[in-house]
Amino acid sequence: MKIHASLALATVTAFSFGCWSTDTVDQRDVNAKTIHRSYSVKFSEAESNLDLAAQFRVGGATGTTVRLESADGIKVEEEPLELFDGEESSFNLTGTFYSKRTKVEKPESLYAFKWQVDGDQSITDVIAMPEKIAVTLPTADAQIGKQANLTVTFSGSELADHETVTAYVVSKVGQDDKSKEQDSIATASVKAGEALVINAEALQKLPLGAAQIRVERTKSDSRKENKIDGGASRRSTYESAPVNVTIVE
Repeated sequence: MKIHASLALATVTAFSFGCWSTDTVDQRDVNAKTIHRSYSVKFSEAESNLDLAAQFRVGGATGTTVRLESADGIKVEEEPLELFDGEESSFNLTGTFYSKRTKVEKPESLYAFKWQVDGDQSITDVIAMPEKIAVTLPTADAQIGKQANLTVTFSGSELADHETVTAYVVSKVGQDDKSKEQDSIATASVKAGEALVINAEALQKLPLGAAQIRVERTKSDSRKENKIDGGASRRSTYESAPVNVTIVE
């Protein structure tokens, strides 16, 4: 099964897989009412991409992944997500998960994930999107020195509980060299305020030349409805349009 590389990477990043199980079991072999659900929604303003993803596990949030009984067993706004198996993809990291990418001008405020438990019984989990965010400083075409801390300011309403803003400085130099990918990004996060600081140490690894700065506003939470319910983890992200800058000494 083929999977769009950038979508798979977005899925892996959103769920932060680490040492989680990559094994898979069929839904019919488990108690569906104890399944833990993980959901991710990410909107990228630059590409107008909306990435939706869902994963189901037994044995808690890091347990064995579950392949749903029905091919269209998980839907968002009545549109089914596509099934992917880790062992059939080039990543082989995530076990079984469901995802879909669509083009939208702007995201909805809420997304309802509905999945079939058994027979006619279904569960609907709702994810709220964070509000729009944008980089206000540095401005376009600014020169960013590598020897000093970089302050990134952003617009938007006050951060709510369970919300985080992360800024990224991404080099556009040598993008095709995957061996240097980790040396092409500097980042920092905050949970309050209207600015954050990326320290000089992180900037010094970036090559000189063209780069982009973007910010992401992320809302995340986990909850269980009752003692039997396996619980659900929700993560939603609004990614700003990038600001083009130049990295200098």
